[in-house]
Amino acid sequence: MGPGMTSQLQENDFIRDIFQLGAKLVDDGHNKTKQSKLERHLLNAAAFKARTITRGKNRDKRYSYNY
Repeated sequence: MGPGMTSQLQENDFIRDIFQLGAKLVDDGHNKTKQSKLERHLLNAAAFKARTITRGKNRDKRYSYNY
């Protein structure tokens, strides 16, 4: 079964019956869903921008020369 073993044990009725795991757990709608590639990209871009702005502010204070 390899990858997806957890989801198989949670969702597959046949596998649950073989391992005597009982009935499926009730889904209350609070399960996390996988983010799309676009959502991950946008979150990473926002985090990168925030890091860049913060880093730039710190560099201005650190390297201010008095000529």
